Formats: sequence, structure tokens, C-alpha cells
Amino acid sequence: MAQTRNRTTGREPDAVRSLTGEFHDSSLEARYWSFTQDDLAHWAATAATLCGAFSIPLALADLANVGWGVAFLSLLVLRAMLACVSFGLARLLRSEPATITRHGFISAACAALVVGFALIALMQPDSAQLDHLEVGLILMGVLVLVPNRVPYALGVCGSAAALWVAASAAVRHSPDAAVVAHSLGFATTIAIGWAAASLLGATRRRAFAEHVAAERANEQLRAEITRRERMERELVSRANLDPLTKIPNRRHFEEQAQDEFVRCQRTHQPMSLLLLDVDHFKWINDTHGHAAGDEVLRVFSDALAEQVRRIDVVGRLGGEAFAVVMPGADRERAEEAAERLRARVAGLRIDMPTGLVRLTVSIGVTECDVWTEHLAEALARADVAMYQAKTSGRDQVVFA
Repeated sequence: MAQTRNRTTGREPDAVRSLTGEFHDSSLEARYWSFTQDDLAHWAATAATLCGAFSIPLALADLANVGWGVAFLSLLVLRAMLACVSFGLARLLRSEPATITRHGFISAACAALVVGFALIALMQPDSAQLDHLEVGLILMGVLVLVPNRVPYALGVCGSAAALWVAASAAVRHSPDAAVVAHSLGFATTIAIGWAAASLLGATRRRAFAEHVAAERANEQLRAEITRRERMERELVSRANLDPLTKIPNRRHFEEQAQDEFVRCQRTHQPMSLLLLDVDHFKWINDTHGHAAGDEVLRVFSDALAEQVRRIDVVGRLGGEAFAVVMPGADRERAEEAAERLRARVAGLRIDMPTGLVRLTVSIGVTECDVWTEHLAEALARADVAMYQAKTSGRDQVVFA
């Protein structure tokens, strides 16, 4: 996926520093630690557990080196303390994984363990070469095995190596050549650990960046799907609904009416049809204006929607003409519903700037013979009844 470069730095947002293996973007770096803290805490807890587990058996080497006595007991106490610190750190990391993101605390814990091992080594003057090797391995472990920010780990290891060389030279009176050799050895060990830690960190962060990119792509895809679904609903609404009254237009009404017609055939249910026409609508338009006519249609549509049942199908056929399909309703129920609707409309009053508008409606009603006729025939019959209501004085219901 193409990345957008930062305008200030020219870098991609998930670019990784070559020297530390960390993200250039500090917010992304913080997000990485937050996202991976459980895995990293488990990793660090395992390293701390191994450190504590190996510290006690080394007491056998101490016994062989210094013999039984006060020196051995002192070494044993130090190793027991190191083991307790290691196990305590492991338990803390398992119970509170967010601790791994406290880089200062992790660095201080590593420094304490390194100092403890260094003190143990300095108390055994006859094992200098082995001690140097052990301290080097510890420094490598701090860099590679303990999840931490590379600058923090380098600070701990560099300081520990310098202090160890100085203390070893002071306690054991090492010659200058040996001090230089030990310093170069530790520098090499730290450089190798630094390179390994940077490469490992960069690899993990690139994998995390791919995860973030996939999440971003999924979010964009979900947003696009939502947008398309919304547009599709809007298009369907525009295609099926009358924009003024927000009820089905003629085409959609005829589709729904035909579906109900077929269903009533299948279930042997009656079905009735109402055709409605707002009275004197042309006069309202001519007298009060087309805006008033639009308002009349909206108010009439609201009253119509209030009076019909949820299963009824309502539609605007055009102009001031409307229709209602009533599945399951016979002649008697249809006439009752039409009369209630007529009375409801007759009570409507609309206050317009040009004066008060009073509404009435003429309604034609017919019961469909779903077994022997087509829907169009029933519509034509209801239309005749509706015009009969018009010619008979309006504001009335006529059954065909």
C-alpha cells in the first residue's frame, strides 16, 4: 500500500531508524509498545526467570572456587538476592504487562542485576577470565533478550562495562594491556548486541507497521462500504419515494400492490383498494400559490400515513391523486377506513400567509376480486368511483 510521506521530514509515517530499529514517529513507537506489551512482557518475564533460575546453581562453582566459609556464605546471600529480584521482576511483568513500557524502570532493574553479578565476580579474585566472559554474556543478554528501547539498553550496558573494567582493574590490579583488551572485548560485545537488537526491533516494527497498514486499509474499506450502502439506500429511496410527500411513487406503489394482489390470491384473503383525490387542489394552487399546494400535499400525506395500517400499501399516483391497497380488508372494513380518513382530512386546517386552507378529499373504494380479475381492472373501477364522488359534491366516499 502506498504511504503518504511526511511533508516536513520527507519520510514515510512507518519509517524505522537504522541505528535503533525504532520508528521515527514517536506516536507510532508508543502505539507499538502499547500493542505488543503483552508479548514483550512475557518475553522479559521469561528472561528474568531464567536469570534467577541460573543464579542459584552457580553457587556450586562459588563453593569450588572459594571453599566453605564466610566468603561463600556472602556469595550465596548475594545470589539468593539476585534470584529474588529476578523472580519478583518476572512476576510483576506477568501481572502488569504495562510495566514493560516503563523503560526507565526496566533499565534500572537490568542495571541492578548487572551490578549484583559484578559484585559476585569481584569477590572471586581467581576467576578473572571467566568473570569477564560472564559479564560479557550478561551485557549481550541485556541488549538482546530484554525488551527495551535501544538507547536505554546501550546506556545500561556501556555504563556497566566501563564500571566493571575500572573496578576489575582497581581490585585485581590488572595491567594496562589487559584493561585495553577487556575494554575492546566489551565494546565488541556491545556493538554486536546493539546490531542484533536493532535488527530484531526493526523486524518486529515492520511487522507491526504491516498490521497497522492492514487495519487502516480495512477501516477505509469499511468506510467505503458504508458510504456505498448509504448511497445505495439514497438511490433506492429516490427511485421509490415521492420527493415531496416521502411516500412510494406510482411505479413503486404498483409493484407493491401487485405483490399484495398475488399474496392475497395465494392465501385466499380479500383485498380492497382506495383511490383518493384532494378536492379543489387546482383552486388552492391558483389562489394560494404552488408553495401552499406543496404544503397541502405534505399535510394530507401525513394524515393518510396516520390513518392506514402498517400492512397497507400507500402511494402517490401523481398530482393530488393517491391510492391505498388494504390486504385482508373486505368491503365493509375498507369503507369504514375510507370514512375515517375522509373525516380526518375534513378536520384539517392549514394557516397560509394568503389565508386559511380547508381540506377535503373524495375517495373511491372497491373490493378486488383477486381470483378473476387483474389489479389494473380494480384500479380502473376505483377510479370511476372516485370521480363519481367528485361529481356528486366531493368530500365523500363512493363504493364501486
